[in-house]
Amino acid sequence: MIRLLYPDMADDEEHLCHLIFDAEPEPAISEREWVAAPLPDCTLYLEPLQAFVWGSSLHLARWLLTNRDVVSGRSVAELGAGTGLPSLCARIAGARSVVGSDYDATAMAALSRAAQYNNIDCLQAVQLDWFDALRPGFAVAHDPVEVMLVADCNYYTRALDGLLATVLAYLLPGGTLLLASRVDRCSLHEFLERLQLHAAFSLTQSVIFREGDSQAIPVESVNTSKNDDCHNSAASTSQLVHQMWIFARANTIQGEPANRGSYELGT
Repeated sequence: MIRLLYPDMADDEEHLCHLIFDAEPEPAISEREWVAAPLPDCTLYLEPLQAFVWGSSLHLARWLLTNRDVVSGRSVAELGAGTGLPSLCARIAGARSVVGSDYDATAMAALSRAAQYNNIDCLQAVQLDWFDALRPGFAVAHDPVEVMLVADCNYYTRALDGLLATVLAYLLPGGTLLLASRVDRCSLHEFLERLQLHAAFSLTQSVIFREGDSQAIPVESVNTSKNDDCHNSAASTSQLVHQMWIFARANTIQGEPANRGSYELGT
């Protein structure tokens, strides 16, 4: 025997459809589940589905909290933010304003909620497609910034043109680019080569991340060759997984020769 749901409403099809198909209301921020992300001098909380953080992003977030002068008082943006942990930490470290961006709208909604739950203000979460910067009539989605964070974004070679165009569009002249990556990312070498040959950028520092600390590398000690044998470097591949390169963007590139600053993995 077939029985009608809500027989007293059987003639009200529209109302019945609302009851069956309408989405559940979004839970309040305080009603959501949160997991702790312990960091130097503080603990942040993320939603469980957003709590997986790529290694270089975690290292960068920790590094910002112990090197606060890099972002303090400056405008900051993060590309490919995902969970946005570096974005959250940049604001805690004293950034004047922060924009976390990602192609994933769901991740950006979660970042916005995380900022609210952790009582972090002046942080904006924006959906952003790097390929927009290559399209005719492109207009920026937010104001350009003084510091650009790019962590774990070198995993898709076809995206390199869009990534570089986006960095150029959103990083102010005279600004600082922090590029952090696992050293075996498939397109890392090519992206570093593009940056080193671009007249707008000069490499100022490289940092090796290890568990519990980081080690700065003098720029003059790095060379242009791709080094596949990290046993000749400061750390072996069993010790070295993540590294960061810090680039300065020139105030102007008119008349300047291409930058010949160089990089090396693990040195």
